[in-house]
Amino acid sequence: MVVLSTHSFTFYSQLYTLSTHGCIIKSWFHFLLKVVHTIYSWLHYQLTVSL
Repeated sequence: MVVLSTHSFTFYSQLYTLSTHGCIIKSWFHFLLKVVHTIYSWLHYQLTVSL
């Protein structure tokens, strides 16, 4: 039983670490999307002004 509990503990800790990394990746992805969107809008604005 002890071996099983430690095994499940490591499994859950790994799962927790993965979910935390997933959140970090997700926030980074959102940040990158925001940056790309800002650059795109700025370029679009520059093109509209120049035309």
